[in-house]
Amino acid sequence: MKRVAIILSVLTLLATIMSFPASAQEPIIREFPGNQWPTAFVDMNGDGISDFVMEINPWNIQDADGKQIMEYDPVSNEIRFFSNLTNIITKNPNTWVHGYPEIYIGNKPWNRNKADGLIDLPKKVSDLTGFTVKFSYNLEHDPNLPINFAMETWLTTDQLRTTGVRAGEVEIMVWLYNNKINPAGRIIDTVKIPIIINGKLINGTFEVWKKDSIGSGWTYFAFRLTTPMKSAEIEIDPTLFVKKVQEYTQVDIGNLYMQDWEIGTEFGNPTTTSALFNWSIKNFEVSKQPLLQQDVESPSTTSSISQTQTTSSNIQNPIRPGTLDVRVNSWGSATQYSCTLYLDGQYDWTIEVKLKEGSKITSYWSADLTYKEDGTAVFTPKSWNKGPTASFGFIASGDMPVESIVLVINGEVWDVWPEVSQVPSETGTTTVTTTTTTTTTSVPTTSTTTVTTTTTTTTTTTTVTSTTTASTTTSTVTTTTTSSAGSPVKPGSMSVKVNDWGTGGQFDITLNLGGQYDWVVKVQLDSSTQMGNYWGVQKSQEGDWVVFTPLSWNKGPTASFGFIVNGPVSGVKQIILEINGEIWDVWPSSGEATTTTSTTTTTTTTTTTTATPAPTTTTTTTTTTSTPTQTTTTTTTQTEVPAPVGANPIPEHFFAPYIDMTLSVHKPLTEYAQLTGTKYFTLAFIIYSSAYGPSWGGALPLDTFVQEVNDLRKMGGEVIIAFGGAVGPYLCQQAQSAEQLAQWYIQIIDMYNATYLDFDIESYVDANMLADALLIVQRERPWVKISFTLPSDPGVGLTGSGYSLIKTMVEKGVKIDRVNAMTMDYYWTPSNAENAIKVAQNLFNQLKQLYPNKTDEEIWGMIGLTPMIGVNDDKSVFTLQDAQTLVDWAIQYKIRALAFWSVDRDHPGPEGQVSPLHRGTSDPDWAYSHVFVKFMEAFGYQPVTQQAVSST
Repeated sequence: MKRVAIILSVLTLLATIMSFPASAQEPIIREFPGNQWPTAFVDMNGDGISDFVMEINPWNIQDADGKQIMEYDPVSNEIRFFSNLTNIITKNPNTWVHGYPEIYIGNKPWNRNKADGLIDLPKKVSDLTGFTVKFSYNLEHDPNLPINFAMETWLTTDQLRTTGVRAGEVEIMVWLYNNKINPAGRIIDTVKIPIIINGKLINGTFEVWKKDSIGSGWTYFAFRLTTPMKSAEIEIDPTLFVKKVQEYTQVDIGNLYMQDWEIGTEFGNPTTTSALFNWSIKNFEVSKQPLLQQDVESPSTTSSISQTQTTSSNIQNPIRPGTLDVRVNSWGSATQYSCTLYLDGQYDWTIEVKLKEGSKITSYWSADLTYKEDGTAVFTPKSWNKGPTASFGFIASGDMPVESIVLVINGEVWDVWPEVSQVPSETGTTTVTTTTTTTTTSVPTTSTTTVTTTTTTTTTTTTVTSTTTASTTTSTVTTTTTSSAGSPVKPGSMSVKVNDWGTGGQFDITLNLGGQYDWVVKVQLDSSTQMGNYWGVQKSQEGDWVVFTPLSWNKGPTASFGFIVNGPVSGVKQIILEINGEIWDVWPSSGEATTTTSTTTTTTTTTTTTATPAPTTTTTTTTTTSTPTQTTTTTTTQTEVPAPVGANPIPEHFFAPYIDMTLSVHKPLTEYAQLTGTKYFTLAFIIYSSAYGPSWGGALPLDTFVQEVNDLRKMGGEVIIAFGGAVGPYLCQQAQSAEQLAQWYIQIIDMYNATYLDFDIESYVDANMLADALLIVQRERPWVKISFTLPSDPGVGLTGSGYSLIKTMVEKGVKIDRVNAMTMDYYWTPSNAENAIKVAQNLFNQLKQLYPNKTDEEIWGMIGLTPMIGVNDDKSVFTLQDAQTLVDWAIQYKIRALAFWSVDRDHPGPEGQVSPLHRGTSDPDWAYSHVFVKFMEAFGYQPVTQQAVSST
């Protein structure tokens, strides 16, 4: 903040003492307020022709305190913009977007400003052969400011338009970043369009948004990048987006004229009164060559941050060895690097990563990424991740593709990975020597044996009383066993528990290693059986063998993992445990074996479940006799896992409104129950902070509300623990691995004795990592139910990113209890009951596609709806009558749940205002709660007795 203020002061002084020369060799500065309409024509090469226009464009601001300044620096070829506005008064209070500070090429159809020194625009779309716009940008902003970083163009019916855009014409935007602001309209598609990001040509994934009849009647399209970037180097061909629009409109795009190409930031919403942000655009250039015909250098020669020069000399002599810890997990085609920095303070650290030729970084988290001229990837910290302990990670293509990782702070090399050894060469220079060990294991040969193996596995669980006995079944199975020559060196070190359900089965494997090892377990399958889901391991393939290797936390002394097979379990021919090239143990044989075909004529499974309120020990014994005729007797435990003791069940149809647990007006949960009538609440939100790690709102320690939850349970109530929300960072954005993320979730489950977790996802997350973490949670705490709360649109149901998230969860096998649509803040249509019902109907159709074997009743039983009561952020109003309409409909369709945002808003307040402490309507205290609780009453719920408790 101080740096921005200083620069603003300096630029203001410059603006007052300097004239604005036409020469491209001196800075050009514009400011608002000050210039009536702050615009400048920029001639980059001094040929007298305008190459681009820079324009502050405060089109919806009537008045404000502070300044906005835009400057072009010809020496660095950089455009810089700074905004420090407060007390903003808008011309149209109900209109989104206060302004669009920008640069553009071509002709802007709203005025007479035209710059065609770099590209010949306007031009008929059918005559466009493609051109490439290249630049690097960096955006910084107040985290509460609605803002994007976007580009746009206008397509008009006549070639040179100066009077605005009309019906039958088109606006096209490309959004690279957004915060608390969405494109107009709704998502109609998700597409892949080529774009170069940080020197890498990729098929970028874009949501396609559309709104008909915007402004004076034109059609609006926006392509929003699904992975938003606050800074990057970009090469983009605008014509690829322009011509793609033809697929979504009846307008003949080819006969329209592309007027310009604009780059800048839209900011503000109807409630925004201050705008603090700044951005820079560097190395702006335009090529008349289409993007897909250019020679792509990888990585690019442009960087958007200042670079620190590291040499072989300072790399060899780090001043703080031990401050950088790197953990590596390779699965062949790609490798994950998890980095932890032990800094003893907060620093603007830099991590420089040197990749092997041909490799590239495919994803990263908890840091920003740019590139040096020599191809080195440069990571810098997010604002909340500067220390004393900082962590981030990335995935790069290929097997072990990183040559070196260097930690640089204040221009000094603190630490280097891998650890280097100084080896003098014949020329007197120093060479870094890295030793790599490769272990090669041969496929076992065969021999003959007859063996009996008995394995005993002991586990501890917490359950309640129930008893189940399964029946005896008879089947015929052909089994082929192959094992190694020679006896295993440590028989008994691997136990295998098999649960056969006929069409498939589950294998749970425990390794008793006596220490930590990089073990390998190989599984051989025949053609009748395919590998399904797995957990606790990484998987690869070696011929007919599926190869499992440990995750970082699962190396021993006792390691466990599991997998599911589709098809007969007899198709699992053999499982081998190898360590350091030696075969420690073999299943089903525990010694020498041959390829033996046998017929199992009888399989008897006896299932007994015994549970008590206290933790109990369950012993599972598996006896396998391997002979020419094999009989297998298995005793297993199969339990419908109940909630832990002390927790209460949540009804089949429930109302659990959200409570913002960080508000200063927070009341005890028991008091909320008496006031609202419901004894079920969703507690929001647990996120990550550098001060506390996982915490309530990033500000309150995790255990703050344990006693409140226990008190609520004493009156029969229960809670849902909610993660995420509108403001991060989320735990799943900060965790270095699925295992660490699962550990955080399990810590919270155990602390609160929790039975239900909700994930409110409103920004980008790594869905695969989240799914992997939840699979671990569901294995380790199987009684915990999971729901996802996601943005929605009446036209489609879940929006693209939310639907994609659920699809990933389904594909990976995460059990979802509820998909909860946020039916609020559409901005293009009212947030009322009618639109909430449309969301539910479309969500029903989406879930039917993902769960084709579920009945309609089961699908409706997965759906939850959460409106924002009263006045929404988009100024539409969800009324008390809307609440009653939605409750009546929800009862009719027997959906899973209703909720609303939020309990502490269920008070009257000034009409039309948005507040966390009231709903902006005149309805009495708790009016919405008392309507929503009728949803549960319809299914037999007895509301909490109303007591005379103050609502202030």
